[in-house]
Amino acid sequence: IQRADESLKALGFTEHSFAHVCLVAEKAAYIMETLGYSEREVELVKIAGYLHDIGNVINRIDHAQSGAVMAFRILDRMEFPPEEIAAIVTAIGNHDEGTGVPVNAVAAALIIADKSDVRRSRVRDKADIAQDIHDRVNYSVTGSQLRISEDHTQMILELTVDTAVSSIMEYFEIFMKRMLLCRKAADKLGLSFRVTIIVINMWVGIPYTVMSVTGILQNIPAEQYEAARIDGANAFQQFMNVTLPYMIFVMTPTLISSFTGNINNFNIIYLLSGGGP
Repeated sequence: IQRADESLKALGFTEHSFAHVCLVAEKAAYIMETLGYSEREVELVKIAGYLHDIGNVINRIDHAQSGAVMAFRILDRMEFPPEEIAAIVTAIGNHDEGTGVPVNAVAAALIIADKSDVRRSRVRDKADIAQDIHDRVNYSVTGSQLRISEDHTQMILELTVDTAVSSIMEYFEIFMKRMLLCRKAADKLGLSFRVTIIVINMWVGIPYTVMSVTGILQNIPAEQYEAARIDGANAFQQFMNVTLPYMIFVMTPTLISSFTGNINNFNIIYLLSGGGP
């Protein structure tokens, strides 16, 4: 695992070390355990999660198949039962989005656990995120949680994305195939797959808005407030009849452009979540 991660580091890939494989093993076990699979089946998917990326030590290309062969040799030497070896190597050999298919429950749980591991800490060179879309997208995800709904009907991936680092469109540009494979894997487990995206770019948006509003307030003619006071308007009436209409009139183009930019994310979110959050 360590040598495989070193090879990927040399190739410029994100982190695939013990942190990744252990997290995948834990997530896959959570899925199987929550859905009521046996203790032994949960153990098998944890083994598959721990070993799923060892094929990268040979080559990134076809690493799933290489890893399956390597895992077979290890497990056979440990005298695992043939049916358990088959379940593990099948899951490993089918976890890559290029060729993978969720052929059984172990493979489906592994796929979802692996493809949902997107997080800021996987980025190796934070100074170079502007040059690499994969690093940029991973670095933009400040929070990630995979859970199964209480009624065991939905697999929900909750992502908190800082769009000041990377846009939602960039995320799906590189993760669309993975999310579609996750949906197939969830179907295999009798679940629907949903992605919930929480967009955070407040540290960029709020200062801009505050500056705009401040500029507008400073440019409202003082004569309008004076006329309102002469007519007997109190502070609330001045705000509702002078300040607010003036602000809305000036800010309307900005509000329209912001709405247009955000509505462009609708098609991707609707495809994956059916219009949900």
